[in-house]
Amino acid sequence: MKEYLWDANKNERLRKEGSIYFENILFQIEKGFLLDILQYPNSEKYRRQKDLRGRT
Repeated sequence: MKEYLWDANKNERLRKEGSIYFENILFQIEKGFLLDILQYPNSEKYRRQKDLRGRT
């Protein structure tokens, strides 16, 4: 299985704000709901980040 890394503090902030959080995204990927992986908009600054698109 591929390793996914995320910032725990950012994940907790997202969870408190009520938006999607990283564990939910990983679940969606594992269930086959990932539709596309796009180049991250600011790839110069954030070279390792990807923009994941999935079904809602």
